[in-house]
Amino acid sequence: MKNWLFRVLGIFLSLFSFGTQATEEWVGDISHQVGFEQHLAQSVSGQIRFRDDHSRDVFLGDYYGSRPIILVFTYYECSNLCSTVIGNLVQRLSTASIPASVRPEILVISVDPLDTPEVAARKKRTYLGDRGADADHWHFLTGGEAAIRLAAQDTGLRYVYDGATHQYAHPAGMVLLTSEGQIAGYLLGFGFTSSQLTGALDDAAEHRIASALERVLFVCFHYSPLTGPHSATILAALRLLSAVGLLSVLAYGFFRRSGRRRVVSRAS
Repeated sequence: MKNWLFRVLGIFLSLFSFGTQATEEWVGDISHQVGFEQHLAQSVSGQIRFRDDHSRDVFLGDYYGSRPIILVFTYYECSNLCSTVIGNLVQRLSTASIPASVRPEILVISVDPLDTPEVAARKKRTYLGDRGADADHWHFLTGGEAAIRLAAQDTGLRYVYDGATHQYAHPAGMVLLTSEGQIAGYLLGFGFTSSQLTGALDDAAEHRIASALERVLFVCFHYSPLTGPHSATILAALRLLSAVGLLSVLAYGFFRRSGRRRVVSRAS
């Protein structure tokens, strides 16, 4: 009986250990494929062509000229961190005390070449609603694979597409440009404050280049693009089931042993 219990215990502990190890390996792998290489002081080409949310052909350079620029990379079917990043940016811009000369042009660029201007326009209405003149400085862009890759290369964006789940793993954050398209800084993650945003815009407006930020990785993705269905979520469930199974086996062994004691007591 004891040997049998020890074998079962070993199986469940192995499953628990596998879940933890696989999750750690996934985090390590994804961190090497997804993120921002900070190309500070480098220029983003103004010749990259996209389509805006009015179905017009535009170049990134069309938005250069007088205001600092915020680039946000997303894809419009994303149901994870993208909405948090853009929603926080909308809220911070609406509450921060930003001078008119520093108010940015915001370019939201989809990394999915299948996204259309119609989808972009719908997402813009979802995020901005009826904001009048403020909405005029928000531009939701779509483009072909080549244009997306060029914009990603210029800004240091690294992302991964997973065909099994039809999702893009990409970092949460944004890139700040000067009015001429030079990279002035990055805001990584989504927990930035109004003061941090204002400071970053001030630097971009004055052509001051920020120092490189400590790398903080928030991946906008639900499953691992490397291990498919063995995501952190499923592995956590596996560990939970292993724990429940272990407790069930131990409880069975305890009650079985108690039952034998009662039988022996009655016999004696």
